[in-house]
Formats: sequence, structure tokens, C-alpha cells
Amino acid sequence: MKEKILFVLLLLSLASPLVSAQGPEVPNWELGWETEAEPVIMNLDDKFDFELILTFWIDNTRPLPLEVEFTIEDVDDFQVDDPGKVTIEANSNKTFDLTISGSGLDTEGNTHSADQIHVTLSLTASQTIQEQEVSSQEILKDLQFEAVHQLVPTVSMVGDLLAGTDEELSISIQNNGNSADSVAEASIVIKACPLMAYSGEDVLIGVNLASGASVTKSITIKAANNHPDKTCKISVSIKSEGSGLYVTSEELSIKVIAPNDDEETESSDTNKSDEGIIGFDVQDNSLPAPSLALTLVIFLLAAIIRRHSVR
Repeated sequence: MKEKILFVLLLLSLASPLVSAQGPEVPNWELGWETEAEPVIMNLDDKFDFELILTFWIDNTRPLPLEVEFTIEDVDDFQVDDPGKVTIEANSNKTFDLTISGSGLDTEGNTHSADQIHVTLSLTASQTIQEQEVSSQEILKDLQFEAVHQLVPTVSMVGDLLAGTDEELSISIQNNGNSADSVAEASIVIKACPLMAYSGEDVLIGVNLASGASVTKSITIKAANNHPDKTCKISVSIKSEGSGLYVTSEELSIKVIAPNDDEETESSDTNKSDEGIIGFDVQDNSLPAPSLALTLVIFLLAAIIRRHSVR
């Protein structure tokens, strides 16, 4: 009977660790992230590069030291610097840094979208004893790029502008950012030409552009009838809905050609001269005027004839 009791006690002593292992009070180890943010944002510099540091911890409540190694997955496009093989002392908690760096551009130079989760990073810590893995834990973290709004406007027009006429001015807007954007405000800037006007800029407001997309709209510019010969500078300024910042295009030079005053004067004089010639009645068959000698001869003959008549 005594032997049976000892046997039962032995079985209970062996089974108790298995039963109590499910309870929180049993010494164990745990892996977790320092930040609870989801997703974690990868901030980009002016070259669309980034460096992100993720801090994680390992809590070892066991009475013996814990040796672990780390495996990083699903971030093949980035460079990852992990702590390597580490030891966490018994009954201690230790934090580590995971450094991730890379580019917000793909291999073709296009931006990765910031409108969605880019990758879900997997960090696995494996416990090793004499180079053999005996247990492991995995934690995940969603990574998303910082939204960069970058609308780029350009203006273009073919040819010169004649005074008193109007032409279409083409305005193109390219979204070079990594997130969808739209035009909140738009205005046209004309320098040194107060006699030039424009209309139709409202077609730019509210234009929506996905990342990498572009659109072209047209407005009308007009030079007054008395506009002098001059080169005007025109640019367009737009406000990004995403960033709230204004962006101005490069200036476009447009030559305004005024009417030629010399040509108008010469043409007017020519017309007046022609009218004078047309109003004068030219007689093509008129006889030439008699000469002075012939006139004297006629007077002499008349006098002789008169004298003979008196006799």
C-alpha cells in the first residue's frame, strides 16, 4: 500500500509542471514590441530614404539564462540590422533595437505607395541550447511609408501671341508624391505685362491625382489691342490639398507682337497717293504746247497780211 501511495505521488509530481505550465505563474520567457503603434510609419528624407529603429523586449522569468537568435522575414527590399545572438540573464527583462533602412523608391525610381501597408515585418526569436532550437516566439509589425505630397506644375504654349488675340495656355500637373493628392487652389501669375489677361483657371481646382499620375488642362490668355512688343513671364501657382503648401511652376516666356506702325503709315500714304492719281483726269491725246518761235512767226505773218490789206 505504501508503495502505491509513493507511485501516485511520483506521477503527480511529474504531471504538475505540465498542468501548471498553462498558468502565468510558471517561469517562462516572452517577446514583445516596445511600441503599440499600428502601423509604424517610415519617415522619408528629401531623397526618399529612411531609417527606422524598432525597439523590442524579451522578458525572462526563468531561473536560468536564456539564449536566443533572431530571424527577420518579409523585408527583403530593406537592410535590417538585428542584435544577433543574445543572452538574457535569469529573472530579467532586456530591450533591443532592430534597425531597418532603405528607400521609398522602387528599382525604376517610382515611389512606393503611402496609401496602404507596405510590408508586415516578422521577427522570430529562437531559444537555443547547445546550438539546438528548443522554443521560439514570433511577433509582427505593419510598416507603412510616410505620405509625401509633391505636385509639380508646368506651363507651355506654342508660338507667339499677337496683340488683340487670345491663345490657349497648357498647364500640366504631375503628382511626384507617394500618395493621392488634389489641387485645392490655383492662380496664374503674369509679370511685366498689365495689358495681358487670362481666364479659365478654375478648371485646375479640385483635380484629383493618384501617385505618379498627371493631367493637362488649358486656360485662355489674351493680349489687349494696344499691347506693345514685349516678352511676358507667365507661371502657375497651385496649392496641394495633402500638404497645404503652394508650389509655383517655372516661368514661361511669351512674346507679344504688336501691330507695325511703319507699315500702317506707309500703307495709308500709298492709298492716298493712289486716290489722288485716280481723281486726276489724264488726257492721253492732248497736243504739245506751241513753241515761242512758232508764236512769233504767226504774229509776223498776221502783221504782213494786215499791211497788204490796208494798201
